[in-house]
Amino acid sequence: MHGLIVDVASRARIEGLFFRSQYGIEVVSPTMRPVLSWLAILDGRILTRVCRVAPEVVFEGGDPSQLPRETRSEILRQACEQLAQRARGRSFTHYAAVQRFANADLTDDIRTLLDYYREDDAISAFLLRMGHPHQPIGL
Repeated sequence: MHGLIVDVASRARIEGLFFRSQYGIEVVSPTMRPVLSWLAILDGRILTRVCRVAPEVVFEGGDPSQLPRETRSEILRQACEQLAQRARGRSFTHYAAVQRFANADLTDDIRTLLDYYREDDAISAFLLRMGHPHQPIGL
């Protein structure tokens, strides 16, 4: 898919496999989510769209640790913003995926977000899951 998406002519068709409009809202096709998490790592335009539509996809598969620290920091911020909007029904419950996402290089970002969302138990729990028993982030 990544090889095909670099061709401008096939990009729209391939993106159409992953994203669709439902009741006027852009959504991710449920059956394509596992592939999309990998493709987002390989393609910046897809990653930007995923972050806007459903940033939790980045946590669901692939290897998000391959993304630059700045990109992961921005995705983490966007994910917390969307979690704070309860009406959107976002959930980041894939514990192993959340742990794969964060490395020690995000410690300051996580601390900042924990302070900002200190009154929100769901976001605090999500952020605290970033720690890994074999790779502590130093919180």
